[in-house]
Parts: sequence; C-alpha cells; structure tokens
Amino acid sequence: MKVSHFLFSILLLNAYFYGWIHAQNVDLTSCISQQWIACGISVGTAIYKKYNSWSDIDEKQAFGTTCKSQFKSGFYDWEWVWSGKFWCPSLSATVMGESTKWKSRNGAIEHAIQDYVTKMTSVGLLKPPQLIDAPRGLVPFYRYSQNGYSHFYTIDPNEIGTVTPGSTGRGNYVFEGSVGRIYDSPGPNPSLTLALYRYINIRSGQHFYTTNWQEIGTNTVGASIGDWKHEGIAGYIYSTMQPDTRPLYRYYERSHDAHFYTPDANEIGTTTPGTAGRDGYVFEGIIGYVA
Repeated sequence: MKVSHFLFSILLLNAYFYGWIHAQNVDLTSCISQQWIACGISVGTAIYKKYNSWSDIDEKQAFGTTCKSQFKSGFYDWEWVWSGKFWCPSLSATVMGESTKWKSRNGAIEHAIQDYVTKMTSVGLLKPPQLIDAPRGLVPFYRYSQNGYSHFYTIDPNEIGTVTPGSTGRGNYVFEGSVGRIYDSPGPNPSLTLALYRYINIRSGQHFYTTNWQEIGTNTVGASIGDWKHEGIAGYIYSTMQPDTRPLYRYYERSHDAHFYTPDANEIGTTTPGTAGRDGYVFEGIIGYVA
C-alpha cells in the first residue's frame, strides 16, 4: 500500500510539473526522481541564466526569497582562478553552495548555485514547489480586496489561494483579477526595472507598495519603521514606458489609510495629482509600468 501511494505521488508530481517544465525549458524530472546532482545542475543553471549580471558581492531573488553570493579570484598553481559562494539565509543558516578553482568567473558563479541546489534538495530544504520559482519572467500581478478599502497584490496566488474571479480566499480576500504583468526578477534588462517593495501595517493590516523604500525607511525584510513592516519584494516593475506597457497608478484614501493600485484610471476617475476621485481616493502618481 505504501509503495502504491508513493508511485501515485510521483505520477501526480510529474503531471503537475510537466507543462511548466516544457514551457520554461527547465527539466525538473531529476528533482522529482531525487537525482540531486542532476537537479542541482538543471535548476542552478536556470537561476544563473535568469540574471544578466552578477557582482562579486550580490543579492538576487530566488526560491521566493533573497539569496546572497560572493565571488573572488586569485592565483593557484600559476593560474588565475575563481571561487564562489551562494546561499539563502532565510532557507538555511548553515547550507552554502561553493565552487573553487574555476578558470572563469561565470563558471564559479554557476557552479556555486548548482552546488547549493544539490545540497538543499538532497536534505529536503528545497522542494519542487519552491524550484518553480526559478525562471518565470513576466508574471501576473494579482489583486485581491477585503472589506472594500483593503487591497492586496501578489505574484503568488498561493498566498490567498484562489484565482477564480469573485471567489474568497485566505484572510477573506476576494480575487479581483490581474493589474498587469511584472517581473519576478529584475528581468532580462535590469536597467529598465525597479524593485517593488511590499509593506504591511501591523496595526491595520493595510498593504503598501512602492519602488522607493525610503518612503518607509527600510528595505530589510522583517524590519519595521513605525507601524510599517517590510515583507519583501513583490516583484520588479518597469521604471519607464516600454512597448506594450501601461502606467500603474497609485491612489490614497486617508480615512482608511488605504492605497489602491490600478492600470485603469477609469476605476477612480482622475490622474490629476492631489485630486480625489471615486470613494475618496486621491491620485498620488505613477509607480511604474506593467505589461
């Protein structure tokens, strides 16, 4: 009975990931079948290729969190070689991917990430659902509402648990649709995008999104300034108008301390700075551009 349940689980996992694997050109079959080294190579390479540039000391978004990397070079046996480290502090305080004595900087970076994925998956600290976070690119930015004046936006529908229009998920949030597509990483051209920081008011539960973290005063995940706590980066948004993009407008309603974001100015009825539209929302400006 246990064997049949295990085989059934494997079949379900394969069915669940089949479409995603082929759509993203990333093979998770080795991860599902517990071939950890092959899994590390496949997913690690995807993470490496997801970003156009890597600094010697860097932070990147991967597996739904912020990961860190560090690389250095030096002489070894009369050759110039590179070594690197890659780790995600929120996932493990002890596991670190490492690479040593690589002839190229890019090789050291890629293999450190591969080593990290291999180590984390082999001990069960990274599982297939987290690996899906690897290379998605532009993704829907979903909008949910609660009690009229509380709105929540996320690229991860699992946070609320529904993408059925009009249905209610966790926290009594009702799904309203997508406000456009944003990147789950800096995108193919990071110079064109900005991080969109997400904060929660620990008193009211209201959420606030901004590309300028200095509006609140911290970009450290989990840190609080006043009543506002930084929850992380919601995604990456174009900083200027690009082909096939549209503005994402920001409005504020003072009595509920509520912010509202939409690419459709007709929802509130004004794009004149400082003027109030429907439901008392005052136009504050454009925070970026969505696809």
